[in-house]
Amino acid sequence: MNLSRIQLSILFLQLSTLTLNLNAIFVKKTTDSTSHIISACIEVAILILSFKTWHDCNIKKKNSNHN
Repeated sequence: MNLSRIQLSILFLQLSTLTLNLNAIFVKKTTDSTSHIISACIEVAILILSFKTWHDCNIKKKNSNHN
């Protein structure tokens, strides 16, 4: 299992967690939905940063292969 597969697995895990948080906000309408909203925002930020890091690593890998 190479690093990019591990990173993709982490991204999917984070996406699953985000889905659970959104489910708690919109479907169950819990009383402490503010904490779920904050948690979902944090998950989105981590997801974006993780994807950007994975994407940047792939670009660097491709550039190093061409040189």
